Amino acid sequence: MSIPIYNINKASLLELRHLCRKRNDWINLRVATGNRIDAIKEIWVRHGIDTSEEEASFLEGKTSVLNKFPRLQRLVEKQMKNLVVQSRLWIEWLSKVNGIGIGLAGQLIGTFEPYWQELEVPVFKKGSEKPVYTKLFRPQSRSALNKMCGLLVVGPYGTGRAERRQKGKKCSGNPQLKALILRNVVVSLIRQKGSYYQLYLKLKQECEDTYSEYLMKWYKLPTRKEVRKTYPKEFIPSADQLARRRLAKIFLSHLYEKLNEIYGIKTEPPQHAPNQPLTEEEWIHPLTN
Repeated sequence: MSIPIYNINKASLLELRHLCRKRNDWINLRVATGNRIDAIKEIWVRHGIDTSEEEASFLEGKTSVLNKFPRLQRLVEKQMKNLVVQSRLWIEWLSKVNGIGIGLAGQLIGTFEPYWQELEVPVFKKGSEKPVYTKLFRPQSRSALNKMCGLLVVGPYGTGRAERRQKGKKCSGNPQLKALILRNVVVSLIRQKGSYYQLYLKLKQECEDTYSEYLMKWYKLPTRKEVRKTYPKEFIPSADQLARRRLAKIFLSHLYEKLNEIYGIKTEPPQHAPNQPLTEEEWIHPLTN
C-alpha cells in the first residue's frame, strides 16, 4: 500500500471538529430561540395575558434577534473554510458537487476523515471536566460505514429491513450521523439539482415502479393506505423516502470510495449480495457537476 500524503493534518482535523460543533450549537440555539419565542406568544394570546408595549415590541421584532445567529454561523464557517480547503476530499470531489458547501463539507470532513487517519479524539462526558480520548478506526467496508450512520438493514442479507428507533432499545448506529446524511446532505443534494438530483429522480422512479411489490413483500397489502390502516403504529416509508435512503447509501459509498482512494487503500466494488459484485457498468462512481 502506498504511503498517503495528508493534505489536512491531525491538528487541523481536531480544530475542524470543534468548529463543526460550534456551528451546530449556533444553529440549534437559533431554532430553539425562535420556537420558544413563538410558544410564549401563543401561550400569552391563548390565556389573554396582557403585555407591555416594550414586551410586544420585542416579541413582534424577534427577527432582529434571530438575524444575529446566521452572522455568528457565517463567522464560524469562515474559520472552517481555511481548514476545509486543505483537504483533498474537498479539492478533488466535494467542491465539485452541487449542494455541498463549506458548512456541509466541514461536517463531512471533520466527521469521517479522522476515521481514515485513525485519530484519538477527545470526548467530554456529562459531569466530567476532563475529556476521555477515544481512538477512531477506519470502517473496513461500506456496510460498516452504513452501520455507523444508522443505515444498515436488520436481518440476513436480502431479507432485512431498515432499522427503526424503538423506545428502550439501543440503535446500532449514531443518530447524529444519520441525521447529518439524511436530513442535511440528501436534502441539500436534491434541493440544488445537480448530478445527485438526477440520480435521485432515477431512484425515485424505480421505487415508485416497484412500490406495490415492496408493500406486498413486507405487509401483504398492495397500497400504502391499506398498510397504514392495518398497521397504524408502524412507520411505513413512502416511495420518495425509500429513494432518499438509497441516495444516502450511494453517497456514503462514494465517500468511502473517495477516502480510500485518497489514503491509498484498495476499494472493492459494491455487491448485489455476498460474493456478487456489481459489474463496472453497474458501479456508480463518485459524481460531480
